Amino acid sequence: MKKGFLALIGLFALCASGCFLADDTGDGNPSGNANVPSGKAINIVMIPQNGTDVEQLSAKSGAEKAATDLGKSLGLRVTIEWQAPTSNTAEAQISALQDASNRKPAAILLSCIDSAKLSRPIDAAAEKAPVMTYQTDSPTSSRFSFYGINDEEMGQRLVRELQRMTRGEIHVAIYGGDSASATS
Repeated sequence: MKKGFLALIGLFALCASGCFLADDTGDGNPSGNANVPSGKAINIVMIPQNGTDVEQLSAKSGAEKAATDLGKSLGLRVTIEWQAPTSNTAEAQISALQDASNRKPAAILLSCIDSAKLSRPIDAAAEKAPVMTYQTDSPTSSRFSFYGINDEEMGQRLVRELQRMTRGEIHVAIYGGDSASATS
């Protein structure tokens, strides 16, 4: 994933749709106006599949940079709250999602471990805060958006490029995914 692109899409989508903004004073009075004076804050919770994967850490870094840049341009304090699950299981991620939604952040960004198990918890969380999935989707849930690549198309492009570079003289195997989170 390109650093920052994920967060930028999510943050712009939230602000364009009238994101929930909380006053720095903590009075809990949300505002639907994205054009707010300085002194306002947006908290976005980011729940990765795990807290150690290089791709997830890259998405975190990009989200934090995009939050800083967008915050400066809008005159807001935008924070990314990294809430990695305690283990690489759907149950741990569901717990993190429930905890995040109970705090009613401006939005939740989620990389699903198991889309089937997370669909209903996403629906419940989306009643409290907008939920966007990234990297891995839960298309049957009520998440407002998904950011990711077309894995099949990317695999085909990769194979074509490797064939071109090696002039078809070697055999190539492509491994993709995280075997720890694979479902059968």
